[in-house]
Amino acid sequence: MALFSYGFRPFFLFSGLWVAVVLPVSIAAIFGWFDLPTTMAPASWNAHELLFGYAAAVVAGFMLTTVPNWTGRLPLRGWGLAGLAGLCLAGRVPFVSVGVCANAVTPACGVLKCGCGDASWI
Repeated sequence: MALFSYGFRPFFLFSGLWVAVVLPVSIAAIFGWFDLPTTMAPASWNAHELLFGYAAAVVAGFMLTTVPNWTGRLPLRGWGLAGLAGLCLAGRVPFVSVGVCANAVTPACGVLKCGCGDASWI
């Protein structure tokens, strides 16, 4: 599959889609048009998602592309890259569905909190 042939492709695509979703939701929440299901203030949630969601995915895509060029090692491709991108996406789920995951003590929510760039201590 062409999407998982280079490290930048899934991470740059997912980060672009993520920021396209987070920014309008954040703006609506900051102006009071939408209530976020989280204990964080809307501006703090926006900063958190852009830092740990968007920026972490961009850095991961950049590093997965440039490190093989710098070191001469083979890049991560195929199912390994798909799994890493899936973990990165799974790390965003708890911050989108905090109202559902915060009260449920399930192993699935604990597993989802260990994704790419996730601050599970919050």
